[in-house]
Amino acid sequence: MPDSKRDIVNQAMVHLGEPTIPSLSDLTHRAQVANAMYDPTRRALLSEIKWRFATHTQSLAQRAATPDNTRWTYAYALPT
Repeated sequence: MPDSKRDIVNQAMVHLGEPTIPSLSDLTHRAQVANAMYDPTRRALLSEIKWRFATHTQSLAQRAATPDNTRWTYAYALPT
């Protein structure tokens, strides 16, 4: 299993018969294109699958008071 974005990109490069890249921050055209395309391609591929864990929504009850040590304006109770 690949451990990083670079590993995933390099696996794709091998499948395409292209040379691998040492880093996504390289100034080579190949690395710049891979870096620009990685996130949009990942989002597109993930949106094609109907994930079972993400099929239900639930309204959360807003808490009356927020904790003192927080940067958030609102707090919500966990669902049962």
